[in-house]
Amino acid sequence: PGAADDASAVAADARAAAFQLLTSGDVPGAAALFQAEYSRLRDEDEAAKQAARDDPAAPRRKGLSKPLEYDDERPGALDMGWCLYGLARCAMENDPPEADAAAQLLGALEDERRKSVLDKNVDFKAAVSQLSLALAPEPDDNELG
Repeated sequence: PGAADDASAVAADARAAAFQLLTSGDVPGAAALFQAEYSRLRDEDEAAKQAARDDPAAPRRKGLSKPLEYDDERPGALDMGWCLYGLARCAMENDPPEADAAAQLLGALEDERRKSVLDKNVDFKAAVSQLSLALAPEPDDNELG
């Protein structure tokens, strides 16, 4: 077990706590946790990139500049995706629901650059699909021929 495993465990714990808050009805608390975890992951990634740039002995690799949220080779990408999904769920559970905000977050989740992250985890892909169905406009009775 290395640092990546530890970071992934921290992210999983934060995500579990946020979903528990959402389930118990504390939508603002859950949203704050999802947002904080998303920001933590992004900040850690930026710090790691800066440390690599500052280290003259670090190997220079192309592709390191790929944003974490789109890099299916790094576990933080999936963690960030779950945070966006959680924020979308919070928007839907809010009183009143914020369908536009949820739809915007769904758009970010379905971004073509995130496709490899989405396709790599069956549970994540299923959750995003369910969110997409929940946000789909209901057919208008007049449009049903």
